[in-house]
Amino acid sequence: MLQKLEINNYQSHKHSVLNFHPNVNVIVGLSDAGKSAIIKALKWVISNRPNGDSFRSHWGGKTEVITTFNDCVISRSKDKENLYILNNLEFRAFGTNIPQEIINALNISDVNVQYQLDPHFLLSNSPGEVAQHFNKVAKLDKIDLAQSNIANWIRGITKDIETKKELISSNETQLTKYTHLEKFEAEVEVLEDLERKETIQIQKIAKLSSLLIQLEQIDIGIQDQQEYLNAEAPVKSVLELITKRDEIIQNKKKMVLLLDSLVEIKEDIAAYEEIIPAGDLIDELLELSVKKSEISKNTAKMTKLYNDVDLTGLHIITAEKEYNKLHKEFEKAMGDTCLLCGSKLK
Repeated sequence: MLQKLEINNYQSHKHSVLNFHPNVNVIVGLSDAGKSAIIKALKWVISNRPNGDSFRSHWGGKTEVITTFNDCVISRSKDKENLYILNNLEFRAFGTNIPQEIINALNISDVNVQYQLDPHFLLSNSPGEVAQHFNKVAKLDKIDLAQSNIANWIRGITKDIETKKELISSNETQLTKYTHLEKFEAEVEVLEDLERKETIQIQKIAKLSSLLIQLEQIDIGIQDQQEYLNAEAPVKSVLELITKRDEIIQNKKKMVLLLDSLVEIKEDIAAYEEIIPAGDLIDELLELSVKKSEISKNTAKMTKLYNDVDLTGLHIITAEKEYNKLHKEFEKAMGDTCLLCGSKLK
């Protein structure tokens, strides 16, 4: 039951509040006092009509109609957003559509709203219109519609069955013209078998072509690595240099020990203030220092060469493995007969 109606900025109503009595309510007033606007505002909530902004007050502001029922509060507002609000839950209003939640909560239709000059409900209608209205209330109109639809479906299905029967008869007549095609069935099967074999051969040829392309790529890779294979002699020289490097490292360690001993001797000489002409020793130490720097440079170069040799060996091993793998696949795919020329392979 509608208990309260609040209207804001709707036609002539800037802010109007109506509290309804549980029984009969009468709205009275002078002409153009806004009586019809109250019914229009209520109908705007119920039917989401009219569209547009013609009903909004000219002074501006949000147009809002709030209806309070026994178990819910429903408001309809229009400003920057076009909304229904049901117990603080917002629903968008598009065109004349009403959210189903609002319809269920209102449980009111246009029949429940009558204007001042509307004809009396059902009294001025014809018997057929009255029967149609009560059929709609009792959902009988849906039964009539369903029966009509079922009858149309049955007629359509019956017609379709007759059409299909005629088509079957026509097809059977046409089939009698093609009985001679049965003798071609064996020849078609032979052709299909040949086509399957041809497809298999084409697939093998495609696979062989792919393997040949891969072999060409491997040959190119081997040619790219040829410069590393040509480096065998320099590698041997590098290995000899590495051996010499190891000897030099040992000598370096001995020299370090000698240098440590010389430092200790120098400290002992300074401690006991026994000055000994050390010119020759200093020259020797300087020469050893220069040799040490040269040995360090040579060691760094030999280390780099050694690392390059290891990396080249890894590349060669990887290329040989890939070559052997692809060569085996090629031999397996080729078989004893060349698929390209048909000659026997040795």
